[in-house]
Amino acid sequence: MGIINPSPGELYDRLAIVRLKINFCEKKGEPKLRMQFEHELLQILDVLDRKWNAIAFDGVVSLVDARLDKQIEQFATLETLHAQLWDLESERRRLMSRAMDFTSPDPQNEHYAEIGRNAEKTTLLNDERQKLIAEVNASFSVGDVEKLYALENKAS
Repeated sequence: MGIINPSPGELYDRLAIVRLKINFCEKKGEPKLRMQFEHELLQILDVLDRKWNAIAFDGVVSLVDARLDKQIEQFATLETLHAQLWDLESERRRLMSRAMDFTSPDPQNEHYAEIGRNAEKTTLLNDERQKLIAEVNASFSVGDVEKLYALENKAS
């Protein structure tokens, strides 16, 4: 990947994130911020269309109904993973900001254990996310590696 030349998997990944942010802004009543993310969404769709021919528009671009002809299942899974990662991040921030209850029987250990379990779930979801990005890239005959930890289990 690169900022200048992102792979299709990275673009799909970013698109899933941006759609999540648009939905969040809509729920929170933030139209200006939503427009910022809608602009980014259109830029991503444009690159996917121009460089990778990965988008088919039926007439006018619709932010809700833009159809991704290739890898629909993987894209839907990326969206689900990002929603789960979003929730885990919110939960971890809540845990980290919560004052420890020193009246419970081993308050510090349990508090940090909760944060650790959250971190483990986050790592596992990010590993799954990375595999999906690689699958999307492979379907476009792109062999880019986004994360170096993806190489950790590879035989030398």
